[in-house]
Amino acid sequence: MLYSTKRKWDKLMSSTTGTTKSTPAEPLETTTTITITPAPEAPEAPEARNSTETTESRESRLQSPDDSKKRRFDATPRSAGNGKPSIRAVSPSGSIGSVRSTVTTLSSLHHDGKSKATYAPWDRDAFLNRLGTFRFVDKWSAKPAAVNEVAWSKRGWICVDKNRVRCVTCKNELLVKVESDDEVTEAGRDLVEKYEDMVIDAHDESCLWRKRGSDDTIYRLPLQNSSQARPAFSARYNSLLKIRTSIPPKLSYPAEVEPAALHYPSECTDHGPVDETAAMLALFGWQNMDPGIPSLVTCSACFRRLGLWLFQEKEGEASVCRLDLVEEHRDYCPWINASSQGKEEAWKTLHRVLQQAPKNLSSSASVYSVASIATQHSVLSNAERDAEDNSKLQKLRRLKTMYFGKGKKKEKGKDMPAEV
Repeated sequence: MLYSTKRKWDKLMSSTTGTTKSTPAEPLETTTTITITPAPEAPEAPEARNSTETTESRESRLQSPDDSKKRRFDATPRSAGNGKPSIRAVSPSGSIGSVRSTVTTLSSLHHDGKSKATYAPWDRDAFLNRLGTFRFVDKWSAKPAAVNEVAWSKRGWICVDKNRVRCVTCKNELLVKVESDDEVTEAGRDLVEKYEDMVIDAHDESCLWRKRGSDDTIYRLPLQNSSQARPAFSARYNSLLKIRTSIPPKLSYPAEVEPAALHYPSECTDHGPVDETAAMLALFGWQNMDPGIPSLVTCSACFRRLGLWLFQEKEGEASVCRLDLVEEHRDYCPWINASSQGKEEAWKTLHRVLQQAPKNLSSSASVYSVASIATQHSVLSNAERDAEDNSKLQKLRRLKTMYFGKGKKKEKGKDMPAEV
């Protein structure tokens, strides 16, 4: 027998009997890897996996080309019925396990992060978004001040159905069966107190909104600083200036407001005199936010929407209802509610800011003329003013003739003293 043939025979016998003359096997590394293999139809028996692992570890030490080919045939068999690859976790011992638990853990972490993202009691934009869900009159009716839409929004509730609220974090829902006139009776007051407690207690035990909600400052308008109040006023005024023809001429607002005495921002006076009606709407928090509906003004604080066509004068009508710039807001709006704003109504704060002359302007240019009847007289020439005075005098004479007659004019002339 040749020596090379004998050597091959010894190697073959060594692999069969389990003894080898090569270097002892190194210990397996304790690592976990992720491999992509075809999903088998039935789980492999533990004995078969151990046998396959032992055979592969022993054959890996053989350097013969025939043994390399043999290792290829000893690999994990593919399923004939299902050729789709699947992800399996391979442990150091060679066992294959599903990664479903890992996916479940990742999903739970994502859910926890989403829940924490919905809890932001300091976020004013998120608070206004929750408050905006209560603006529809067909879903939410008027409630007492203790359980109104502001109270529910501060604790993370949104309106999802007819008088039904839901927490944005714990998803608990509650039907609010109380009306604004329930405080008249003692039983109604007890019911209001019950719902006032449920604003907090209706949350889940683990819900963060149960522990802390938004404070009272979340709803206040930033008007104390003139650098913020004036640009916001200019933005509202410019939006209303585009629909000046739709603004009704008759407006109702407190008598202490004098439009001609206010110091308007320079952005409002670049294109000429200030329009009085647009300025008054902007002073009380109204603006035009929807260019598609030019006759619609809204309040961004209480989400009140007001159609100006309701106050337009029509032909054949003796009088028209005035647009009340205060009463058209919702009761809890900080523009008209001192408790919501803190100390005083927001329009009073803005009115005081506009009464003060800006520091960067001279006193001669601080007060700008308002486009009203009084300011129109100041820009007329002498001839136009005389013609207007004569027209008014003729109207007065006609009225005098209608009431006193023509004969009384002579009698009045006789009683007059003679000129010296």
